Amino acid sequence: LSVAEARKEGSGGDIADLWCRSPVDQPIPRRDQADRSTAGLEETLQEAMEELKEFKGELHLFPDLSPHLEHAFTAWMEAEANLPWVDELVDVFESTMFPINKYTQRKADTKGSSLYLPGLLKAVISKWTYRKFMATISAGGKRAYDVAICVDISQSMEGHLSQCAVETLIGLISALRRSNMENFSLLLFAETVHLIKSSEEAWDAPAILLLLHQLQFDRHYRSSDADAVSVALDLLKFGRSRSQRRIFVITDGYGSQAGLLAGSLMRAQDENVAVYAVGCGWDKMQVETSYSTWVRAAVPAFLPSALKALSEEEGDEGVGGHAADWARTAVVASADKSAEKIDLEPVFSQLREALKSDIEGNLVNSGQDQIEIDVCFVLDCTGSMQPFWNSTVNTIEEIVQTLPGRLTGENNSVSSDYLQLRFALVGYRDKLLKSGAAAALVDFEDKPNALLAKLRTVFPWGGNPQDVPEELMSAVAFASSVNNNLHWQGAIKFIVVITDAPGKGCLCPSSMGGGAGIGEAEGKAVLASLREDDVELTFCSLRPDDTQETVTLFQRWYNTTTPERKMSYIAMAQSGAVRPLHFVFCLDRSGSMASYWDDVKAKFSEFVQGRRRLQAHHDYVTAVVFNSDAVIGAQGPVRANPTVTLPCDGGTAYTPALLEAERAIRSHGDRFQPVLIFMTDGANSEANGDPITGPHQVHSRMAADCSRRGTPLSTHLIPFNTTDGGNATRILGVQRSHIHDASNVNQLLQAFNAIARTATVTTQLADNVSRSIADKMTETIVFDYL
Repeated sequence: LSVAEARKEGSGGDIADLWCRSPVDQPIPRRDQADRSTAGLEETLQEAMEELKEFKGELHLFPDLSPHLEHAFTAWMEAEANLPWVDELVDVFESTMFPINKYTQRKADTKGSSLYLPGLLKAVISKWTYRKFMATISAGGKRAYDVAICVDISQSMEGHLSQCAVETLIGLISALRRSNMENFSLLLFAETVHLIKSSEEAWDAPAILLLLHQLQFDRHYRSSDADAVSVALDLLKFGRSRSQRRIFVITDGYGSQAGLLAGSLMRAQDENVAVYAVGCGWDKMQVETSYSTWVRAAVPAFLPSALKALSEEEGDEGVGGHAADWARTAVVASADKSAEKIDLEPVFSQLREALKSDIEGNLVNSGQDQIEIDVCFVLDCTGSMQPFWNSTVNTIEEIVQTLPGRLTGENNSVSSDYLQLRFALVGYRDKLLKSGAAAALVDFEDKPNALLAKLRTVFPWGGNPQDVPEELMSAVAFASSVNNNLHWQGAIKFIVVITDAPGKGCLCPSSMGGGAGIGEAEGKAVLASLREDDVELTFCSLRPDDTQETVTLFQRWYNTTTPERKMSYIAMAQSGAVRPLHFVFCLDRSGSMASYWDDVKAKFSEFVQGRRRLQAHHDYVTAVVFNSDAVIGAQGPVRANPTVTLPCDGGTAYTPALLEAERAIRSHGDRFQPVLIFMTDGANSEANGDPITGPHQVHSRMAADCSRRGTPLSTHLIPFNTTDGGNATRILGVQRSHIHDASNVNQLLQAFNAIARTATVTTQLADNVSRSIADKMTETIVFDYL
């Protein structure tokens, strides 16, 4: 939600500050009127939780709900990805509001209350020059908090405030999930309190569908805020962190239980539970007169600043920004996430077969009574992985679900009684990983439900739009057994890296803007530690050209000849075969567009910025601007941020524009998948020849050329500020699904992004790679473990 939209839709008049927070140590309002009769409802709540769990468990019995569940989950994940201010909120959560507060793993130290056996062995071998043989519980840092979110859905929240409430809720949940705190509870309240999710349940499609079904702001006048806080307190009693509990109440502060609310807040204070009221919107509110701890923001994008000031207790007034800033501050959500999909099933079979073959070799030769195998997936979760994401998740799920059966089947001599397979997941993005800071983290589990549930909730996003590389080496270091972030136990250990991008720093060519990253000495040490700890390493690349230097260095630093150990490498696609998108815009700059042209250029730039945020670095953009003639107004790769600067005037002629588009597409051969976006506000009025036949022939020829090159042309028409496409529909021959109406400039950007979502990256997969990689890995394992 932008500031301009908030000012237009809200009824708050002139607001002095962009955000504000409660003063330090503000007392509970109406404390002298407090009514503490809202007793705990643990038994009733327990029954409600059981009924909710049973309800969600039976949803699979109704197949008609499947498309609704899928749509709800996809819509929510896209909504999370569309909020640019969530990154800032995650930083606030992780640094100030929810710092790491629990350590679960022992770590070698020079002092402690117990002996650390691996350190003791090193001490004996080194004749006591190695002194870290005591143990302290100081590794495996986690955030152990129980959080409840209450959302006011009474009628006073209808309209503008409901928009702000929904965006705030999406942002809070996204930030909690990205901070590895998914055990939150969720309540809605108006006349009654509705339980949507308890801390025991996953944030999955059924929970999202239930929320969207109940999230209606026009049903009840009453706002039972005291009941909501009381139920939230009861919910938190079922949690795991009695001393670390938080409640967020998204509300406008207009409640129906003033005295009771004061009583519930006093109860929270007695139970050491922090209650934060969150008021968001350009409207009048009463959070400051109803709650002792509160923040207010004009739009959700300012909430991170308000919450940071609240948690750091900055100053006494706790305000930021002023009314003069509002008119010129635009807080616009990021471009829609792409729904690009690639069918990588044939090539991902390489990974399944290679991993299966590796483990079989170990089983044949290990000679142990109990075979323990640990497999950790180190997974790139940045935005550039979106085209490959569904295939990646499906492949990991299939490995986890079917590998035990393959190893203990009738063709193998291993009994399931002697096999223990455990899986872990470390997801990473474009920043250094520290304890508890992985984008997705599941410790080793012999029951894979936790890993599979986590995979279904992770969405690829983020990364630095300025460069291609990611923090790969720090993720591998995070997963390694020497750092104690995961509980490695198996005698047979694997790390499987899946990525489409090189690592930062020395792992990446300077032309890709690798940044600092982990240095060469540290990188060598990380891979040496894997080798010395007998961890088998498999590197799977979805873009072999981009990762070539990274793979070479991984092999150089990991491989040895005495003893022989080699990293397995799987090129998931042929070199240069992943074909990115070439967006070719034909933008009408005739005189009739004069009053909109600056906004059109701005929306084009916002589209490019959105692709950069998605890390679509390989995409290419060309803007053909036309009136009675046509020229290239901007062109270049997305990472170069091309912009249009030419003015508008003159008539409207389609043929010159299509000829320029044809030349632009042809100049790149088959390197890109072309997407033609033709935007105009009027019919073709060129004077020479038939206004239909001439440009139609050019477009038909262009489409035929693209098909011959194996890069079929996708053409889209955007009739701007007009009720139909005029003769453009006949000229371009587009089907109705490829016509995107845009009556204003905001809808224009929506049309641009809708087209990008339906555009599909193509890839030609490598042939017969699975068997050769599996054979190579089997040979390596047999030699190592015979």
